[in-house]
Amino acid sequence: MKNSQKGSISTWLIIVVIILLIGVGYFTFVKKSVVNNETVLPIMTETPTENEVIQLLLSSWKATQSKFVAKAGESGTFNAPSKIQFIAADTMLINYDDGLVDHISILQFQDNSLVELKRVGTMMRLTQSEWQALVKTYGDPAYPVSNYESSDYALFTKVAGNIFVK
Repeated sequence: MKNSQKGSISTWLIIVVIILLIGVGYFTFVKKSVVNNETVLPIMTETPTENEVIQLLLSSWKATQSKFVAKAGESGTFNAPSKIQFIAADTMLINYDDGLVDHISILQFQDNSLVELKRVGTMMRLTQSEWQALVKTYGDPAYPVSNYESSDYALFTKVAGNIFVK
């Protein structure tokens, strides 16, 4: 009888060990999957530079656009911005498209992420008075406006003039 009890205990011990190994493997896999699907942003303690904000915008574009008021058309996602204009140290106008229509939004750097303050609309350019009203409301009129353009949605070049005004 002692031998049959030892065999029974060994069988149960093996079953418990297998269940534990399956549980550990499952939680390890799930935890890795969650980390791989999230964009990990560096925590910035002060207002980042324009180049840092541009890099943050590009690296977090999928998450940023998912919070926009307007959703992309057929594709379900917007292309990355092609034009960026800083109207304050932490606020910018961006031009992006859904493959068919151009859109303009105002984004602001808040709590280590970019937040859409306003969807300006589906137009390519603004009048001078429309632009000035946006800067007065959302930007800093004393801030020296800076413009960036990209032809490949990745490398932005600083350009002269006002890229959002007709």
